[in-house]
Amino acid sequence: MFTAQCQTFNMKSAIPDPNIQDIKKEQLDLWQADRATWHQHHPLLAMLASGLTLVPVFGDFLATATTDGRSLFFNVAYSAG
Repeated sequence: MFTAQCQTFNMKSAIPDPNIQDIKKEQLDLWQADRATWHQHHPLLAMLASGLTLVPVFGDFLATATTDGRSLFFNVAYSAG
């Protein structure tokens, strides 16, 4: 049997940083552009990814990217690197 352990975090306690919001927007735009080019070069991946909402996140709780089957969460610092 598989047992998952999850960490919880309080998003409301974080002070919004305008620079982080700019980085999130920039990376989201890049991911959306990449997903658009998949239609030409990787149509099966494009079809699978088209149903996922892209969600840029900032923080150490996500090292790279993950999905819950509805959304694709990606670390903007990792993505920008």
